[in-house]
Amino acid sequence: MPALAQRAKPAFRGAAFTGLANLTTAQGSFLYAADFAGGRINAFDPRDGGFRGTLRDEQGRAIVNDRLWALRFGNGVFGGPTDLVFSAGIQNETHGLLGTIQAVGD
Repeated sequence: MPALAQRAKPAFRGAAFTGLANLTTAQGSFLYAADFAGGRINAFDPRDGGFRGTLRDEQGRAIVNDRLWALRFGNGVFGGPTDLVFSAGIQNETHGLLGTIQAVGD
């Protein structure tokens, strides 16, 4: 079983990770996982699967989007290379949402 699955299993019971996106920056490497069931985007260390945290807004609240489908980083046409692009099936999957999450400075 991959390290991420081994570490995530007890901590995220009921999570359904539907999208993964990897990013390496000066701060390190992060694997972002979209949780379809919980609507949150969680960050892990891609080397050992260690949980790094949940993406949060500027007020420190977890960013939640109902029924997350996929993640990827921008391609320069839609979002920049460090903008996290997501898609979700909002309103019980009767509508689709496509958006970007941009990091803010510390």
